[in-house]
Amino acid sequence: EKIKSVNTIVFAIPQNKKNHELEKFLKKKNFLYHKGSEKNVLQRYYFTAKKYQLDIIIRITSDCPLIDPYLCEKMLQCFIKEKCNYLSNILKRTYPVGLDCEIFDFKTLKESYKLTNNKFNLEHVTPYMRKSKLFKKINYTNDTNSHGSQRWTLDYPEDLKFIKIAFEEFGAFSFFSWKKLYKLYKIKFKFHQFPNKKYI
Repeated sequence: EKIKSVNTIVFAIPQNKKNHELEKFLKKKNFLYHKGSEKNVLQRYYFTAKKYQLDIIIRITSDCPLIDPYLCEKMLQCFIKEKCNYLSNILKRTYPVGLDCEIFDFKTLKESYKLTNNKFNLEHVTPYMRKSKLFKKINYTNDTNSHGSQRWTLDYPEDLKFIKIAFEEFGAFSFFSWKKLYKLYKIKFKFHQFPNKKYI
């Protein structure tokens, strides 16, 4: 909701028993949501976007709680200006893992849904967009490449250490830029790199 140009926020959640409590929470808060396939996440995204008639989709995953809305806004404006089909900061990583933001239009989502049945592509939503020559793609890069190996995401127990420190420092529901996070990271971890992990 802090991304200035966004006018619709939708939770695309798996349709299973494990997410029953999440669905109850979303209903209570009057948040928009759509339930779909747990494994075919591309299908879930497609039907969510179709249901709410979304023109441009910004994909932010739940394992990225330290996302920077100002960065996302800049990327969205670049996407609109360049009239591309897909834009992200993950084609070549120059931002820390955990600031992942992918932007694509509904037509590209629809074409991807229709043209691929590869299990990997269906589960991870955007690999087909990234690899296909049908689409115009842009990688949104940082001024320096020195941040791409840092982990600010939430997949492993060690990841939680930095996220807890960040929330204690800035407040879990406050806005704080990724540059402030980077300064905090340098102080707390002294450029320590967590073990290499494989990223999608």
